[in-house]
Amino acid sequence: MDKKPLIVVSICAVVLLVLGSLSNVVGYQSVKSTKANNSPLFQPRTQKVKMVTKEGELENILEDMSEKISNAATQEECKYVFQESLIELEDQGFLGNLRANDIYTIVNDSYTSGNLYTVYGKSTQTLFLERLGVFFYELSKKSKDHLGLFLSALFLSNRNHLVHMGSYITFGTLYYFEITMYDADPAEGYVKIFGPSGETGYNDSFFGQLENMDQLSLGDPDISVVHCIGIKGFIGILIDNYYFGTAKEVGIGIDVPN
Repeated sequence: MDKKPLIVVSICAVVLLVLGSLSNVVGYQSVKSTKANNSPLFQPRTQKVKMVTKEGELENILEDMSEKISNAATQEECKYVFQESLIELEDQGFLGNLRANDIYTIVNDSYTSGNLYTVYGKSTQTLFLERLGVFFYELSKKSKDHLGLFLSALFLSNRNHLVHMGSYITFGTLYYFEITMYDADPAEGYVKIFGPSGETGYNDSFFGQLENMDQLSLGDPDISVVHCIGIKGFIGILIDNYYFGTAKEVGIGIDVPN
């Protein structure tokens, strides 16, 4: 009997089995790849890309506002830029559930309630003592109440609230050992101010000059941290380290306060 046909048939069968196996492997890899693309593991990366894009949009709006404010010559021009920017922030969803017109009305009405200054800035070493914290801080000054000072420290924040209604703003921090100052960190960035006497601005490094506010420490009693208040009665917006609005008192300078 001729064995050649049997050998040929056997070889063909082996080839078909191998091809079938490869087809199954390729098919598995294709399905696996498709499932992986739809996997939740890919979502954080996509979300991060979207988030960066959104942050970029916010930065563009705020930088555009900064440029317009730098070219403004009066408080009226500043108010127009504020209103225009708030509308854009609302359109892009950066104001949450708040309405641009409602916020603008608050800022605009603050001029009639005693706020004489228009302020705009972005700086490091800048903290906001919110209205309830201001109450406890002022109470602690009148009664030397350490509890009031401690409670005011709880309200020191940099970005807790979008809208501020009478906050104190600090620029720079001083560090003391007993009664000797051993270090000073100025605010760095810029602040532009329109007031009754005209326009002023501070760039690079500066400190608040109105008064120094101790931060109550529960650690070493010989070491103290002091925040330099530069703006009082701030009514306006704090968003992504940018702040703009009005103020009752302003005192900022390049010298380290005593």
